Amino acid sequence: MAMLIVVVGGSLLFVRGRATGEFCDRPGLSLAEIAAHRQISVEMAEQLGRLRSLSPAAICVIPQDKLDRAIFRVGSPKPDKPDEALAWRNLALRSEDGSIKPDGIGLALEHVAQMRAAEQNSPPAAGIAQDQWKWLGPGNIGGRIRALVIHPTQTSRMWAGSVSGGIWYSSNGGARWDPVDDFMSNLAVSTMVMAPTDSTVMYAGTGEGFYNSDGIQGAGIFKSTDGGVSWSQLNATANSNFVYVNRLDISPDGAVILAATRTSLFRSTNGGTSWTAVLASEVLDVNFNPNNATYAVAAGRNGAAWYSINGGLNWSTASGLPSVADLYRRVEIAYAPSVTTGAGTIYASVNVNSGEIWKSTDGGQSYSQVSTDTNYLGLQGWYDNIIWVAPDDPNTLIVGGIDLWKSTNGGATLTQVSSWEYSPFSAHADQHAIVADPGYNGPTNRTVYFGNDGGIYKAADINTLGSDDPYNTTGWQELNNNLGITQFYGAAGNASTGVIVGGTQDNGTLAYSGDSEGWVEVYGGDGGFSAADPNDANYFYGEYVRANVHRTVTGATADSGEYISGRYSYFNGVNSVIAWKPAPYTITDAQNSSANFIAPFILDPNDSNRMLVGGLSLWRTNDVKTPNTNSSGPSWAAIKSSIGGLNNEISAIAVAPGNSDIIWVGHNNGNVYKTTNGTAAAPTWTQVDTNGVGLPNRYANRIAIDPNNSSIVYVTFGGFNADNVYRSTDGGTTWGDRTGSGATGLPDAPVRSLVISPLDSNRIYVGTEVGIFASEDAGATWSLPHDGPSNVSVDELFWVGNTLTAATHGRGVYQALANAALSTGSIGFGNLRVSSTSAAQQVTLTNSGAADLKINSITASGDFARTTTCGSTLVPGANCTISVTFTPTATGARSSTLTITSSAAGSPQSVGLSGTGVVPGVSLSGSSLSFSSVTVGTTTAAQQVTLTNSGDATLTISSIAASGDFAPTTTCGATLAAGASCSVSVTFTPTATGTRSGTLTISDDATGSPHSVSLSGTGIAPAVSLSASSLSFGSQRVGTTSAAQQITLTNNGGASLTIASIVASGDFARTTTCGATLAAGASCTISVTFTPPTTGSRSGTLTISSNATGSPHSVSLSGAGATLEISLSASSQSFSSVTVGTTTAAQQVTLTNSGNDTLAISSIAASGDFARTTTCGATLAAGASCTISVTFTPTTTGSRSGTLTISSDAIGSPHSVSLSGIGATPAFNIYLPLLIR
Repeated sequence: MAMLIVVVGGSLLFVRGRATGEFCDRPGLSLAEIAAHRQISVEMAEQLGRLRSLSPAAICVIPQDKLDRAIFRVGSPKPDKPDEALAWRNLALRSEDGSIKPDGIGLALEHVAQMRAAEQNSPPAAGIAQDQWKWLGPGNIGGRIRALVIHPTQTSRMWAGSVSGGIWYSSNGGARWDPVDDFMSNLAVSTMVMAPTDSTVMYAGTGEGFYNSDGIQGAGIFKSTDGGVSWSQLNATANSNFVYVNRLDISPDGAVILAATRTSLFRSTNGGTSWTAVLASEVLDVNFNPNNATYAVAAGRNGAAWYSINGGLNWSTASGLPSVADLYRRVEIAYAPSVTTGAGTIYASVNVNSGEIWKSTDGGQSYSQVSTDTNYLGLQGWYDNIIWVAPDDPNTLIVGGIDLWKSTNGGATLTQVSSWEYSPFSAHADQHAIVADPGYNGPTNRTVYFGNDGGIYKAADINTLGSDDPYNTTGWQELNNNLGITQFYGAAGNASTGVIVGGTQDNGTLAYSGDSEGWVEVYGGDGGFSAADPNDANYFYGEYVRANVHRTVTGATADSGEYISGRYSYFNGVNSVIAWKPAPYTITDAQNSSANFIAPFILDPNDSNRMLVGGLSLWRTNDVKTPNTNSSGPSWAAIKSSIGGLNNEISAIAVAPGNSDIIWVGHNNGNVYKTTNGTAAAPTWTQVDTNGVGLPNRYANRIAIDPNNSSIVYVTFGGFNADNVYRSTDGGTTWGDRTGSGATGLPDAPVRSLVISPLDSNRIYVGTEVGIFASEDAGATWSLPHDGPSNVSVDELFWVGNTLTAATHGRGVYQALANAALSTGSIGFGNLRVSSTSAAQQVTLTNSGAADLKINSITASGDFARTTTCGSTLVPGANCTISVTFTPTATGARSSTLTITSSAAGSPQSVGLSGTGVVPGVSLSGSSLSFSSVTVGTTTAAQQVTLTNSGDATLTISSIAASGDFAPTTTCGATLAAGASCSVSVTFTPTATGTRSGTLTISDDATGSPHSVSLSGTGIAPAVSLSASSLSFGSQRVGTTSAAQQITLTNNGGASLTIASIVASGDFARTTTCGATLAAGASCTISVTFTPPTTGSRSGTLTISSNATGSPHSVSLSGAGATLEISLSASSQSFSSVTVGTTTAAQQVTLTNSGNDTLAISSIAASGDFARTTTCGATLAAGASCTISVTFTPTTTGSRSGTLTISSDAIGSPHSVSLSGIGATPAFNIYLPLLIR
C-alpha cells in the first residue's frame, strides 16, 4: 500500500495510505478501521470530524489532495480563527490608539457620495472615464452570502445579500445575478427581509458582526419601497448602534421590525423611522413566530437566548441552554412554521461541543437538548451556524456549519447532506442562510436555497440530499452565475497572457484566463497575496495563510499549486511524503505561523528568480524557481530580523524597479525601514519613520516606489484617519501628506493599496476600504474613477503590463479598460467624383486611459479605406494615426463607420464616415427640338439647348454632334463646372422635303452618356405645277404672231417659289403675270406667242427657272411657220363669143389653198362683164379647194375682158384670173365653134 508520511521538524506526526473504493464500500466500518486504512491516527480522524466537518465515510473516500489540505488546515491557523484572523483584518482599521472608529465607514462613504455628486460628468480620473472598468469575475465562484429573500408569489425573483458585495438580484431563479446598486452607501449586507404584507417593502441590515477575520463594518439599515430596485439608509440607524446589524425580522402582520445588532436588540413600529432598544445585549438572531405576531425569540453569544410574549416589546431570558461566558458560543434559532398552536416550537443550534441541537416547545422559554456528538459545526459555529425547519414538518431540520446536515426526527439524529470538498458539485463550505421556496409544501415542492461562503446553492428536493453519502453531490445545483462577490486579498497578472491569479477568502487561490465564468482553483483553502513571473507565463505564486507560499509552474491551471515555503509533498514511488524541509529550504516564520494572517510577498521586479516574503523577519530566496525535491528547493534566508514587539510582523514590501538593492518594508505598527544594499547577504536597514518625520504609527498597508525615480516613495496606512498616504521625494528623509483635502481629498479610510503609473509618475491610484481613487498630480488632489469596483474595499491594485487591475474584497476583480480617445467622432469627405479617391483624412487614436490599449482590428467598410500607424498595442498616453480615404462607388450619400475594436471601454469605438459620391449630372433644357417647316437648303435660325451640369462634379464633354440636316454650335467648353450651364445652338438646313429628323448627341462622362436631344423639322420646297407641258401653235403664217397661249404656273409646294427667270426660246415669246416670287398655293400666267420666221415646223421651250425641286421646269413649244398660197386652176378664163347680153355657161376656176394655213378669203369679185358664184366660204383650210364659177355676159360686143379677183390673206393677194370674151351681135344664126372656143 502506498503510504503518506507526515513529518514536521523531524517528528513523525502521521502516516496515511491511499484510499480504495472497495474498502470504503464495506458496511459497518469503524473510525479506527478507516483511520488505519488511510494511515492516519484516530486522533487525526476525530480532529477532521470536529474541525473540518468530515464524517468517517467522507474521510475514507475524500480525494487525497483534499485530505492533505484538510489535514494541513487542522494543524494550521484557520482563516476563521477569531483571535488571530480578526485581529489581522482589524489592524488596517485601527487608529494609533488601537480603536476602530464606529462611524468611520459611514463617514468615509458620505465623503465618497459627496465626491461622486460633485464629479457628475467630470473628465476622466487619471485616465479612467465613465464605464471604463471591465469586471473579470469570478462569476462562477461566488462568495459569502448571509441573506436570501424570495418573492412570495413570483418565486423566480430573488435577492441575495453579500457581506462585502452588496445586494444582488435574480429575475430567473438564480440563473443570473446582477448587482442592485453599485454605490449603495454600504455593501456589507448580512440580513434582508421582505414585509409580509407588502412585497414592495424590503429592509437590509449591514455590517458583519460575527467576529470573522474579514467582517466588514456596516452603516445601519437600508429600506426599499419599490421592490428592491433602490435603497436608502434609515436615518435613525446611522449611528454606532447599527454598525453591525446581524439579523432582521418582521412580524407576520407587518407592524413590528426587530433588529439584532452587536449592541442591542432594537424595535421599530413605524417602518424603521425610529427605533427603541428593547434588549441591552449583543443579539445575533431574532425571529417572530410566523403564525402569531405576539411571540418572538432571540439568541446571541454565550449560549444566550430570549423570548417575548408581547410582540418583542419586552424580553425574558430563556432557560435550559448551555449558557456560559464564551464569546464563541453562538446560538441560532428557528421556528417550526407548521406548529400553529401555542407560542410555537423553536429549534436552536448551539456552538458547543462542535454543535448541539436544542428544542423548545413553549415559545422559547425553555430548551432541552435533542442531539449530541454530531460535530456538525466543526468548531466554527461562532462563524457559520444556521438552522432551518421545514415549513410543513416540525421534525425535518437542516443545520449548517462547515457542511449541511439533515434530520427527519426533530434533530435526534443527523445525516450529512453536503460535502465541501466536492463543491461546486456539492454545497460549498461554511453555511450562513437557508431559505425555502415560498411554495414549499412537502409533497410536491421541497425546494430550498442555501447561502454560504461559496455563494448560492439550490436543492430542488431536499429528500434527495445525502442519498450518495459520503460524496453528497446528488441534488445540488450551484447558482453562482454572474454572482461577483468573491473576496480577494491580493492578485497579480502576466502581461503576455493576461492570466491573473488571486488569493481569496475561503475560496482558495484562483486563476483567470479570459472567461469571467471560468475561473479555476489553483490551490484551495484561503488565499492571500499573489505574484506572476513577468518573463515566464508558467510561473505564478500564491499563498495560504501565514506566509505559506505556493507556486504553479503550469500557467495557473486547476489544482496545480505546490508549496515552496518549506512544506512539501511528493510521492517517492512507494510513499507520499509531506514534510517541512530543513533550513535553508523553509521559511521558519511560515513553519511557526510567525507572520500576518495574510502575509506580504513579492517577486523582485528586476529579477523574477528572487522573492521576498514578510513574516516577523524578511525572507529572501534568489532561486524561487528551483524545483522541489525532498532535499532541496528554493533556499530562504532572513535578511531583516524581527523588530520585536507584539504583532509587529512585516505588512508591506517594495523593491525599487531598476535597482534590487533598494528595498522598503513596513510593519504592523507603522514602522518603515529601508535598505540600499538589499542584494547583500546581510543588508543594512535604516528606519525612516523616526526623528519626527510625521509618519503615523498605524498599520503600514502598502509601499510603492516610483518606477522612474527611486527617491520617490509612497507609504499608505490603515485606520479611518485623514492622513493615510505619505510621499517622500528624497528617499525617505522627509515626508508629506498626500491625501489632499476637502472635496478633492481622500476619505478618511484605510488605504490598502497604491500603484504608480509606469508611464506617468504623476498618475497614482489607491485602493481604499471604500473604493478606488485616482490622482493626476501625485496625490495633491484626488477624484473618483467613476464606476467599476464601486464602494467595496479594494485590497490590491496591480498592473498587468500597463493595465490597471483591482482585486476587491467582495466584488471580484476589475480591470481598467483603455480609453480609446478619438480626435473626432466623424469625418465628412464632402462631394467626391465616383470612382475617384479622396485625399486621406486623419483620425488620431489616443490611449488616454490607465491600461494598455490592445487593438484587435481597425476596419473601414463600404466606400472607405484606411491605413494606419497603429500597431497591436498602444500604451497609456500614446497615440497613433488612422488615415481614411473615400472612393465612392455610386452616387449619392455614402456612409460607413471606421470601427476600432480594442480592449477599450465601450469597444468597438467608431468614427462616422460620410461623403457624397457625385458625378456630373447632365440636365438638358429639352429632350427635343422641333423646327418649323423650312425651305430645303435654307438654314433656320438657331434654336438653343441649355446644357446644365446638374451633378456635383465637373462635367467633361468629349463631343457635341448633330446628325442629319442639323448642325450645332456651342458655348460649351471641354469641361463644365458643377451647377454651370452652357448653350448648344442647333440650326436646320433641310436637304429634302418632308419630315427630317436627327439627334443632337452630347458625349460626356456623366451617367447615361451619351445624352441626346431629338431633332425634327420639315424640309419644304416650292413645287412648280404647269397647266400644260407643251403648247402647240399649229401653223402660223410666217412672220405673223400667233395669238397668245397661256400656261398657268401654280406653286403647289409648301414654300414660296422664287422665280429666277421665265424664258421662251425659238420663235416663241412669252409674257407673264408671275413676279419674282410666287406664294405657296398661288398661280400666275405665262402667255406665249409664236411668230415663225419661216415656214416649217418650229419648236421652242418655255423654261421656268426657280427654286423649286426639278428646276428648271419647261414647257415644250411647237408650231409651224405657214404661208397662205393660192393655187388657181387657171390663170385666165376665156369665154367664147357670146351674144351681148347673153350669159355664158359658167366656167369654173378651182381655188386651192396650197399653203399650210387656213386661208381667209376676204372677197371674190369678177370685174367687167363677168360674174361669179362660188362654193368658197370665208376661209379655206389648207389643202382644201373650192370652186368659183364665172359667167360671161357681155354687155357689148367685142372683146371683153375682166378679172376674177380673189382677195385673201394669202401671199400675193389679191390673186386674179384674167377673164376674156367676145360680145357678139345677136344673129339668128348660132355660130357653134365660137361658143366652143
